Amino acid sequence: MLRSFFLIILLGSLTHKKAFAQSTPSTPTDTTEKHLKAIEEMPEYPGGTEALYRFIIENLQYPSRSNKKGIQGTIYLSFIVELNGEITSIRIVKSVEGGAELEQEAIRVIGLMPRWKAGTVDGKPARAQFTLPIKYVLTENHAGRRKRSGN
Repeated sequence: MLRSFFLIILLGSLTHKKAFAQSTPSTPTDTTEKHLKAIEEMPEYPGGTEALYRFIIENLQYPSRSNKKGIQGTIYLSFIVELNGEITSIRIVKSVEGGAELEQEAIRVIGLMPRWKAGTVDGKPARAQFTLPIKYVLTENHAGRRKRSGN
């Protein structure tokens, strides 16, 4: 039985109402304490949200074993956009049962991304955490068969 899949990137989760960046204090006597400041301008993928979607759709592959087992659902990834726009600290925040292959593929693709435009605090580049959900959905590829929807 042939299956295809749809990749859905959840729009609402890409924008944060409030995000924070870490900065070190300017006083030399207090060098170990870190402060959190609200991000004024969120990090942005080069070309914007539509370009981000295109990149993920063009690069993400549905792992064959997960496809055969019918494993689907939403994988939430978190990563840091560094001062220079580099993506670091990619990790899974939430997954689906049996989704180890889906997680690995999502991490692989996020790791391939080009540098982003960094977020800003007080008009200066700032490190920022970003959360991105990727939803894997399997559908039947035969005419007259019902679609399988994701969780």
